[in-house]
Amino acid sequence: MSAAAQPSMIESLSSFVPIILVFGAMMWFMSIRPAMKRQKEQEEMMKNLKRGDRVLTGAGFFAEVEKVEDKGTVILKLADGVKVEFQKQAVVSVVKDKA
Repeated sequence: MSAAAQPSMIESLSSFVPIILVFGAMMWFMSIRPAMKRQKEQEEMMKNLKRGDRVLTGAGFFAEVEKVEDKGTVILKLADGVKVEFQKQAVVSVVKDKA
C-alpha cells in the first residue's frame, strides 16, 4: 500500500469524535443532570423551611421545626421539652403526613 492510500491519523481519530460526544451527552443526562436537579431541590427545600414543618433528619429523627435561624441552623423539637439545634443540611426532607 502506498502512503497516499492509508488514512492519516487525524482522519481516523476524527471518526471517534462523534462517538465521544454522544457518550458524553448520555453521561450528562443520565448522571450529572439528575444530581444537579436533586441538589437544587434540596437547596430550595432548605430555603423554604418554616416553623411547624415536620421534617426528617439525616440521622433518622422525625421532628418539628421550632425556629429557622439566619446562621444556617434550625431548632427542631424532637419531643415535648426536647429542642435540638441542627444544621439546615441535616434536614433530608419535609414530611407531609405525621409518622
